[in-house]
Amino acid sequence: MIVATERLGYPPPRTGWRRFVPWESQVELVFDDRPDEVTSTCHLQPDERTAALCGYPWERLIRIPGDHSWTDLAAWQCERCAKKADAL
Repeated sequence: MIVATERLGYPPPRTGWRRFVPWESQVELVFDDRPDEVTSTCHLQPDERTAALCGYPWERLIRIPGDHSWTDLAAWQCERCAKKADAL
């Protein structure tokens, strides 16, 4: 299983008129500010081109660099992926 996340690093701060745009969404999977740090929900994937166990699309996930195990990321785990992993 591959441990992947929805985002690494922190997006730039919203300044000026951008602070008031409620429909703005994430545009990158990796941001320049602390790009090796997990900053969003983590999922389990059977392989890089397969949706996560919970059904989250593979196109919106990025593999976490380094040797992080699923249990190391307990605070960031997707609950549905965790339940399905326990059932395996």
